[in-house]
Amino acid sequence: MHEIPYLNLRGVHDNIKEELDQAYREVMDREWFIGGEADRRFEQEFAAYCGAKACVGTGNGLDAIRLILLAYGIGEGDEVIVPANTFIATVLAITYVGAKPVFVDADANTYTMDLTRVEEKITARTKAIVVVHLYGRAVDVAPIRDLVKQHDIKIIEDAAQAHGAAVHGLKVGKIGDAAAFSFYPGKNLGALGDAGAVVTDDVELARKVRAYGNYGSYQKYCHVYKGCNSRLDELQAAFLSVKLPHLDAWNEERRRIAGIYGRQITNEKVVLPQMPVDEKEHVFHIYPVLVKEREAFVEHLKEHGIATNIHYPTPIMEQEAYQEFHGQMPQYPVTKRICAEEVSLPLYPGMTEEEILSEARNAVTLPVDLVEWRGDWFKDIDQPEEVKRVLAGLRGILKEMPLLFTFRTAEEGGERKIGTSDYEDLNRMVMETGDADIIDVEYFIGRVGKKTDFENKKNQDEEGHDEKDQNICVPSEIVCNLIASAHTYDVKVIASNHDFEKTPQKDVLISRLKGMQNAGADIAKIAVMPQKKADVLELLCATEEMYRLYGRIPLITMSMSGDGLISRMCGEIFGSAITFGSAGKASAPGQIAAGELKNVLNIIHNNL
Repeated sequence: MHEIPYLNLRGVHDNIKEELDQAYREVMDREWFIGGEADRRFEQEFAAYCGAKACVGTGNGLDAIRLILLAYGIGEGDEVIVPANTFIATVLAITYVGAKPVFVDADANTYTMDLTRVEEKITARTKAIVVVHLYGRAVDVAPIRDLVKQHDIKIIEDAAQAHGAAVHGLKVGKIGDAAAFSFYPGKNLGALGDAGAVVTDDVELARKVRAYGNYGSYQKYCHVYKGCNSRLDELQAAFLSVKLPHLDAWNEERRRIAGIYGRQITNEKVVLPQMPVDEKEHVFHIYPVLVKEREAFVEHLKEHGIATNIHYPTPIMEQEAYQEFHGQMPQYPVTKRICAEEVSLPLYPGMTEEEILSEARNAVTLPVDLVEWRGDWFKDIDQPEEVKRVLAGLRGILKEMPLLFTFRTAEEGGERKIGTSDYEDLNRMVMETGDADIIDVEYFIGRVGKKTDFENKKNQDEEGHDEKDQNICVPSEIVCNLIASAHTYDVKVIASNHDFEKTPQKDVLISRLKGMQNAGADIAKIAVMPQKKADVLELLCATEEMYRLYGRIPLITMSMSGDGLISRMCGEIFGSAITFGSAGKASAPGQIAAGELKNVLNIIHNNL
């Protein structure tokens, strides 16, 4: 049984190992390990990334919050409003400076602070409110912004779990007056040890934070404050500079995986997290589900090799360290429920070879006719020998079952970008192995300029058609070459086109399918996104007309998303030859589990 860890950083680090090694060597060569070039560079880069004026590196995320409070002069007798549902570090920072934490219950939908309860917690002693972007979900503070200004209360962001999340176009770090980040290794942007940072537009505050973290000193041996030692070291800064350019892509992968969970988990006993209207608000540092019978659920997953975590099992008000708050838990019913029911599912960027092969082993037990390997999901797809090894492994597992290889480019909804020459080379290599039976070739790959559906180029087949055939889309030379080469290796070709924005008109869809057919493809495939239910009918009508009047090769057509689900189940009635179900991870919006799909198809087949 293949085991799925809760967190696996190998996939992330292996892809950038050479860059990390180079960063290490550069720091070692300089022999300057605190407050040097790497620190300055990362602080500038991260401030720019957040859209803020200043960034100050710290030893960790806890220190980042504490230093903000110290720099604001918050201490004995002051109160700081804080969510009841958070990691203890948020509260430790407050009590470290001598202030009193005032708790607010969680919102039942977002699990972050219930902002509607903030006003009732404000007193004359309230100096700040710490909003925690918990689990990776950014908190929109707009509803309380006027309120806190009226009372001269500072908004401090605990952004330890939300690097890159944004609200109304503003990234965390820019939402409040100051923000604290942790770069603990497991974070979305993680160092290779402990590290943190303060981000703010208040340049004077940043100056004070730096002094407090440097023994209370602005200049050597002159100490203005009773400070501490909390500085970002050069090695961690250098590593973070290597990782930062990859952060947005990693966050997108987290969102993709979260979307798969959301589509595939249909057990009514498992409460899924609410998805924001704007996907940028959430970077899914954690994917939290609520389950009343938590212990049994966790044990069930463990038995199937799936590791989990809990964030957080014991609320702060019941921790031994904070006995002064014991007995308060009934005031926070939502937090109590989250602490009692929350389970964090595995979620991390990077798909390993073993995970791919594990899914293949699972696939052969499912009622499917062929298996697709999505190469763009494979972290080592740019390593030919690794690709060959996976293909050989898949071939050994699948035996006689046909294997379809697909590299879906970013332009058509895939996981990564690729140059046209690299795309051609990759597919040729796959053909040459003899382990793939079918390859998917994007019909518009290699075309220069805007995709057009009617180019006024004659492209008639041997049978001849009406005048519309003179306007069929003509493929690029790369597509033609790949089709020809595939046939020399006895590999079949699916010519494909995906439109994730809209559903083109019927004549456009038919034109594309005709073009694929006339180009020599063995199967023609189109997947489109419906904007309304009528778009699904447009796709099905185009399929039926193409199949009935012009089709000489099998067709695959589908309308994506929930509205288009019916096309995946009944497409063959209209002339579509293949439909796709998932063996684990869905590869497109609206794709359902293969076993469930097969049950539906059996019902249709038995009643035709």
